[in-house]
Amino acid sequence: MTEVDPEALTSASTSVNEVAATLRDIDVAGPFAPLQESLVGSQTSQGTLWLSTRLAAAVLVYADEVGALGSAIGDTAQQWRSTDDGVRRRLGQVPR
Repeated sequence: MTEVDPEALTSASTSVNEVAATLRDIDVAGPFAPLQESLVGSQTSQGTLWLSTRLAAAVLVYADEVGALGSAIGDTAQQWRSTDDGVRRRLGQVPR
């Protein structure tokens, strides 16, 4: 039989969601701004803009995927509790 600690899953879900939020808060494009502003109109400036926007977008996509993982972990904990409580009721045991 597989033993699952729903509280550990809930804790993991919270931690993973915090990581996702931290990733979303990172200013990826900001550090590129001085270079971009100092070389206005140049190919380097355009390349820097291109790189910074794509890098920022990639980090946001990654953060969303990490957040989805956190949600899935939380959903698993909730489903485990629900199933476990249902089985306990059917067997006549007192729920936790």
